[in-house]
Amino acid sequence: MSENTEKFKFQFNKQTLLVMLLLYLLLIIYIFYLGVDNVISSLLKANVFLLLLALLLYYSSLLVRSFRWQYFLSSVNDQMQKNPRFWEIYSLIAFSFAINNVFPFRMGELYRPYEIAKKKNYNLFFSYASIILERTFDVIFMGVLILSSGFLQGLDSILNQSDIVSNLLLSGLIIGGFVIFLIILANEKLTLYLIKVLNLISGIAQRKIISDEQDTAQVVSNEISHLIRNKWVILYGSMASVVIWIIEGIVFWIVTLSMDLNISLGMAIFILLTSGLIGNSLTSASGLSQLPFMVVQLVLLEGVTQELALSTSIVYLAIVFWLIIPIGTLLHEFEKYREVKVSHDVRR
Repeated sequence: MSENTEKFKFQFNKQTLLVMLLLYLLLIIYIFYLGVDNVISSLLKANVFLLLLALLLYYSSLLVRSFRWQYFLSSVNDQMQKNPRFWEIYSLIAFSFAINNVFPFRMGELYRPYEIAKKKNYNLFFSYASIILERTFDVIFMGVLILSSGFLQGLDSILNQSDIVSNLLLSGLIIGGFVIFLIILANEKLTLYLIKVLNLISGIAQRKIISDEQDTAQVVSNEISHLIRNKWVILYGSMASVVIWIIEGIVFWIVTLSMDLNISLGMAIFILLTSGLIGNSLTSASGLSQLPFMVVQLVLLEGVTQELALSTSIVYLAIVFWLIIPIGTLLHEFEKYREVKVSHDVRR
């Protein structure tokens, strides 16, 4: 009995420790770049109660993201017992965000569909398509909320600036690319051509990655076609994206309140989403990118000092982008531990 208990005690594996060390190393380097004194003094200035409220709200937005992704994945799977549990999805999203925040190219978004496909035997193409659909909704409604909050705040002149307009246009092109890719995957013939190209590329290096091309193309096109033609998926995905961005806007607004900034909720939403759109490029890490500097530039529009604008940006980074690194990692490890323990109990 004690032997079994010892065997299944909670512990980090070597891969997780390596990822955690890289995450924290990059974060520490970035904090020293900003200035340790700046980070500490900024956190000490903030209202702790309001920061806890902001933190609670932020993790509630992850609840909405988790319900959305779980709904997408289950929409084509009638065998509900094969679908992932909610907390399994939640821990995976939190961990993927931790990876996104310190590594470029949204590596966390590449990891989570692969991980869930491997664990639950989903088709890998479908799993990645569900992420693309998520991001399509997110970028569309991010743009909608930027425009609506900007005009409501009387910021027509800012929205007419070339850099913001060019980034909105770039986002439109990205959305178009996502939509085209989903349309390709929903068509059996086009999917078959895509699989043949992938096999051709992989065959040069080693061997084909997909053995049964025709059957795979049929399964993929059927699943993804069902996904994107499901009116409830479209409706729920749209509503979830709006709720997520409004919650995250409220989180930033509460952070500004904790720093004694008199910024309206509409302005807070505009600042946060515009900063995210312009400062969060695919080639940079979310928590170490230009986003905090874009936040500073937009907060300065409210006539505050540069020191206060930087302090607000640092506090927001700390509770949203940096804190999720240990929390996401621990949630992911506890979920893996739970799975191993449940599997062991079933075998017994």
